[in-house]
Amino acid sequence: MTEAFDLSSRYYDLLYRDKDYAQETEYLCNLIKRDCAIKNAPAPSSLLELGCGTGGHALWLTQRGCNVVGVDMSARMLERAEKRFASKTTKKVDPVAGFFKSHLGDIRSFRVNQKFDAVASLFHVASYQVSNSDVANYFQTASIHLKPGGLFVFDLWYGPAVLTQLPATRVKRVSDDQIDVVRIAEPKLIERENKVEVKYTIYVTDRKSQHTQRLEETHSMRYFFEPELDNLASQHGLEIASQEEWMTGETPSRATWGVVFTARKRD
Repeated sequence: MTEAFDLSSRYYDLLYRDKDYAQETEYLCNLIKRDCAIKNAPAPSSLLELGCGTGGHALWLTQRGCNVVGVDMSARMLERAEKRFASKTTKKVDPVAGFFKSHLGDIRSFRVNQKFDAVASLFHVASYQVSNSDVANYFQTASIHLKPGGLFVFDLWYGPAVLTQLPATRVKRVSDDQIDVVRIAEPKLIERENKVEVKYTIYVTDRKSQHTQRLEETHSMRYFFEPELDNLASQHGLEIASQEEWMTGETPSRATWGVVFTARKRD
């Protein structure tokens, strides 16, 4: 999986340039603030991001004064994250208020001698934890690094929607002034294992030379159901606090592929 993300990291930000990190970060912060209001606690000042990628969310979190520690398995993703912070090319923001520190590591086994007010893991990182041991270790990492009462925020593929809508082949085309990228996603549903194998074929064409490079990678994605998440959280000193459709706040349903959960660390 690390190799797959290292391959696609060159084109990651182009493929997801329509992703509104600022709006998503505002939504994340509102989820955390809502929980803080329930506990009558101050807004968090420290956050651990599991699977930080190229730092899109981390940058906007630091703009809000939050100190962020980001972990990712892909060295190339982290290189792009560091460049994002170094250049501060994002518009409409003030100079970085909080700090960002990146760590190359496996989020299932990552450990740092620090407790955080919150842990976030976005863009379906949870669904990349395919085996039971993967998921257990992932929850353990979050729990170990949370202060008592701290919040773990994670989004994932929602089982009822996956099995109702069923995965389908998708094609995405994006371009910039240097390259054209075509990505074909061909999913295979493996129902007995609660996962989807997605084969990506990526064609990258240099606009000047017209040379085309072909890349292939396969991503395994697990879909989840609420009872198993309740059990997983409980086993690791957490309690599911909320679940809702990502970005809308609507109640999860068979039409809701992406769902965000929050889990609170027990005092």
